[in-house]
Amino acid sequence: MKKILTSLSLFLLLLFAFTSCSSGGSKHIASTIAPGETVLKHYDYLKQGDYEKFGEIFLLGENLPSDKAKEAMSAALNSLKQAIEKKGGVKNVKLLSEMKTSDDKTARVYILQEFEDGTSEDYNYKLTNVNGHWRIVVE
Repeated sequence: MKKILTSLSLFLLLLFAFTSCSSGGSKHIASTIAPGETVLKHYDYLKQGDYEKFGEIFLLGENLPSDKAKEAMSAALNSLKQAIEKKGGVKNVKLLSEMKTSDDKTARVYILQEFEDGTSEDYNYKLTNVNGHWRIVVE
């Protein structure tokens, strides 16, 4: 169990250090919103500094107990906050492309994140539709 938690924590830290990530159940986002729009909406929370709200889009692995998942997510979001602050904050996020499967159960979203220091990074997210809400899958 400790090895799983360590591996997940390291993955999340790396993911969040180089990107903007999120977790959870987006109850406030309607199921009619496309996966790309859902990701952009959560990046708005990130730009506003609301890391907890930003984290709601992520779906953690099923094998991790919920208390451990919350600890790992909290640590990852804290690392993300520090990494973004070093770059002066998030300036802009652009949707590059969105591809959904024909059954609307999964999707791929590609974005470009621009920082205040002039740097940018692109990211590729796998999303799954859970009860009508798009969530980023952390594998």
